[in-house]
Amino acid sequence: MRRIILAILCALCACPLPRPGYAQETTDPFTGFNFMWQPFSARDEALGATGVGTVGTAMALMYNPAGIAFVEGLDVGFTLANTNRKRDDLWISEERRSANLDFDERNYVVGFAVNAGKKWSLGLSVQTYDHGFDDEDVSQYAASGACGWRIADQFAIGSALKLISEAFPGRNESVYAFDLGAYFASKSGNSVIALGARNLTGGFLGEPEDYLVPKRIRAGVLIDLVSTVGLDPFPHYLNLAADLYKPIRSFGHTALRVGIEYTYLMRRAEGYTLGLSLRGGHASPNPIGWGCGLEFRSAGGRRVAVDYARRGLGVGGDEAFIRALINEAIKDDVTQLVSVSIEM
Repeated sequence: MRRIILAILCALCACPLPRPGYAQETTDPFTGFNFMWQPFSARDEALGATGVGTVGTAMALMYNPAGIAFVEGLDVGFTLANTNRKRDDLWISEERRSANLDFDERNYVVGFAVNAGKKWSLGLSVQTYDHGFDDEDVSQYAASGACGWRIADQFAIGSALKLISEAFPGRNESVYAFDLGAYFASKSGNSVIALGARNLTGGFLGEPEDYLVPKRIRAGVLIDLVSTVGLDPFPHYLNLAADLYKPIRSFGHTALRVGIEYTYLMRRAEGYTLGLSLRGGHASPNPIGWGCGLEFRSAGGRRVAVDYARRGLGVGGDEAFIRALINEAIKDDVTQLVSVSIEM
């Protein structure tokens, strides 16, 4: 496992860093279905939007469907992401831009995953997006069904089929897309290697040539640094997350994202455990994000976790071009996320 992790890290470090540009996870003016850029998990957003930390939870199917194969029973998750925009951007009317109004965009995600047998897990998720104005007739949502197959105790693959719909005045588009993924976990489950592709589609699935769905390939690792060097991590756990992100046929550049997580785990004589986590991460050119989490696990294995994350959106590179493109929209934006996960 250590040799595999070191090989992945060397490959990530050898990849070119992203060229200056604006945040890849924000609105992409060169594709459609821009709400699919929105974050899905507070834990992963606090870890620099790495997307590898959701293995074994319902939110895993939003990043990599293979992750739900590690769900032991029934897991239900909910995330609310709120972005406060200090200025209007090019997608809104001139009247609103001149008014310089603040507004809030909200992304709602709910999902569940259930272990359907020794090797199989199934999952469903729904994402809806509120652009912040009640007087515009806009509908944006995505619904997914996923399947994860645990080929071995430590290795799983998965796939998901989703319906993505976006309706604006004068334009109504719906397409089908699918995700593919693979996970390899250490025996302890604290270290993970992940590879996935999201939003794969084409004309045969209803994708318009002039309105492309944002597609991406991701490879990442989540490493338990304490146990990797041969020490017993309890009660102090330190995880490093790294994620290589590659857009496909859409605006944006290859990016390396990193995050770190410290968890203090308290194990009580009554049999339950309580964990407190602190997180930080960076996804260029965004400012460093941060977050925290609280997890309770009963003696019977039931779990409740609550996570929070906060990050800003950065403007990098050719700042004059970026500001002309989005009317200085993103430089003061702040995104906050709250996620709740319950395992039964």
